[in-house]
Amino acid sequence: MLKIQEFISCFDDILEAYKYLRSNLNIDVSIHTLEDGDTKHNVALLKPGQRADLADPLVREANCLILDDDAEVFAKAWNRPYVAGEADQLPDDFGLTGAICEEVPDGELVVIYNVEGTWFIGTADSVDGMNYLPGMLLPTSTYDNEVKQRLSRNSTRWDSSLKNMNPLMCFVFNFVSPSANSVMPILMSELYLTGVINLENDREVSNGMLQAIADKMGVARSHWSEINSASALAQRIYNMRALAPGLMLRDINDHRVFIPNPIYKAVKCAKESGDRVRPTHIAKILQVCRDRADVMAITAAYTNYTPLLELLQKVRDDLVKEVLLLWGVARHQISAANFASTINHHPLKYLLFMRRNDPSTSLRSEVRAIKPIKLTRIAENKWEKEYVSASKLLKFAGGSNGDSETG
Repeated sequence: MLKIQEFISCFDDILEAYKYLRSNLNIDVSIHTLEDGDTKHNVALLKPGQRADLADPLVREANCLILDDDAEVFAKAWNRPYVAGEADQLPDDFGLTGAICEEVPDGELVVIYNVEGTWFIGTADSVDGMNYLPGMLLPTSTYDNEVKQRLSRNSTRWDSSLKNMNPLMCFVFNFVSPSANSVMPILMSELYLTGVINLENDREVSNGMLQAIADKMGVARSHWSEINSASALAQRIYNMRALAPGLMLRDINDHRVFIPNPIYKAVKCAKESGDRVRPTHIAKILQVCRDRADVMAITAAYTNYTPLLELLQKVRDDLVKEVLLLWGVARHQISAANFASTINHHPLKYLLFMRRNDPSTSLRSEVRAIKPIKLTRIAENKWEKEYVSASKLLKFAGGSNGDSETG
């Protein structure tokens, strides 16, 4: 039994339990009717809300969790993962030995589950692949048809690939599609199997069995590898594609950890800003790029970002050269007054004072880390014509020029 089921059982009325989960744990709970011919099931769909504490075990279990009137589990995805920033920030209970590392596809969570012999497709917002929007009499599909087409292949039935599959298993996918508003460019739809949950004990099948099931169903697996050390994980993080959402780790005890990709997050923020995208958004993207290859990957996908991104990179490279050259001159000034007089003209003079006071300061790293708003202002001052021209192109990427951000 799940912890959230035990918690719900403490209430006399299941609706009161749902009310508590909404108001106190910020778990989104929506009530649906699951129909199979003349048979109807009243079910609840639970998922973490935007302000939910993902460290709470009840919240982590409520990941595309579908319960019936008696709080019995119809479907659930794997527990929401712990989020770690770097390879050395894994939780204490996570075991690296034998852990599997997968690159997360830029898609939507989909679960396929069985109720009394019938297979259903669920998402984070729907129990049957359909969404009923406010004010609409008819539902809208949530990739339901695309998923069915991907599974059916040459068969007349979409669920033919599930024949002989254990009905007590819930199949968890990530579905990518050109019709989705993804950050990574998607050329064709694909269904990635990311986990299979045994609903009897809430355990995931082994990685070997997961691969066998994917092969049998004719669906993809995201690129995965076995990780046995922190250094191997660090290398995997470094080799991650520039626009991938991040990496998902799973140890032999089914503990999951998600390591987000800061480049993906920065590009997503710019893209979702719509007509309010600003040069500082582009500077934030540059700030998290690891090397030139990352910049090239972004410019290939977002051509309207290219002129400003490349201009900001040039300005930053120039700043590194200027600061290092200026330090080479100023460092020989014995008096503080002479030192200040030598560097006073430069917009990054504060970094040179930092280096004078702390010899361990890396000027190159500090220049790369300057605030995006400062980098854009320096670029505008040094290359006004090019800066204005490149900024105008953001309008055609769904954005407009402006530097009012403070981040």
